[in-house]
Amino acid sequence: MTNHASVRPDKREHETWRSIGSDATQNETVVETSSQSPESLTGRMPMKKSISPVSILSQYGIALGSILVALLVRLVGDFFLDDSMPFVTFLIATAVTTWYGGIGASLTALILGALLWNWFFVAPRYEFSMGNHIDLAGLIIYTLIGVAMIGYTQTWRWALKQGEQREKHVQPGGVPEVNSKFPHHT
Repeated sequence: MTNHASVRPDKREHETWRSIGSDATQNETVVETSSQSPESLTGRMPMKKSISPVSILSQYGIALGSILVALLVRLVGDFFLDDSMPFVTFLIATAVTTWYGGIGASLTALILGALLWNWFFVAPRYEFSMGNHIDLAGLIIYTLIGVAMIGYTQTWRWALKQGEQREKHVQPGGVPEVNSKFPHHT
């Protein structure tokens, strides 16, 4: 693929920049590229998947729904699992919430999962108590895994969003737009 670049003065109105004690007029230059790739010949760019934000109400609805499903699955499996692996379904619910919701909904799912675990699966059941040292260790591990999962996923989402924003400022040929954020003096 061969790229051909041409430079021309920008036809937009010139912007005036103020520096200390003087006025200066800034001319911008736009770099245009043409490429011999199929995308540039057809004028269509390949579609990319974008993460669309979900409304706040939907985020917390996902958190509540996924935790309730996790509780039901764990209650059904309680006959087989007894006291082993009490947090697995709640971690999966937190992961689902983290993927589709924001950080607030994810932390809500994490806390709600811990509270439901304590109420339904820590002896004595159906009351809030800390149980024994094994239950406390399980709660600490659940919290650490949940916070790490939320932090990693939300950081990944932030980085993806930053990449999409930067991509909007790149022309089809791959050259960044010259704009007022990056003035160059002539």
